Amino acid sequence: MDARAYRLSFMKESDVYEVDFAEVLQMKNTIIQVAMDSISECQHLMVAAKSLNRVACDIKEDNWLEKPKISGFVPQKKMVWILEGILYYLPHSQAMGVLKTIAENCTLTHTILLADFMNKQSTGLSNLSTISTVQCSV
Repeated sequence: MDARAYRLSFMKESDVYEVDFAEVLQMKNTIIQVAMDSISECQHLMVAAKSLNRVACDIKEDNWLEKPKISGFVPQKKMVWILEGILYYLPHSQAMGVLKTIAENCTLTHTILLADFMNKQSTGLSNLSTISTVQCSV
């Protein structure tokens, strides 16, 4: 669960939209509330971003971008998309659909997209027999 909006001070002029399943957003709210309740009066847990908007939706749906728009998201503004730990859980066609939606709605602005990808071989790395070992003599 990402906490950049709470910890990165350079985001003070940025509007942050967290898009995830409703259950995940609720769990995150609960965890953050517990953290806030447990810190002393001397410490503060505050949002560093200009605003934080949590939007419950399923990015596998064709019209998923409509829900952030209803929450105030404006695709015509400069933005950074962070798709960390997401795309490789989707079938190829759905991952391409997410990327296509972003591309089609952000063509008029300076947009940066950060994402991580995995190939099929790397999904099996938990099985140690698939890892090659290289030995070097000194």
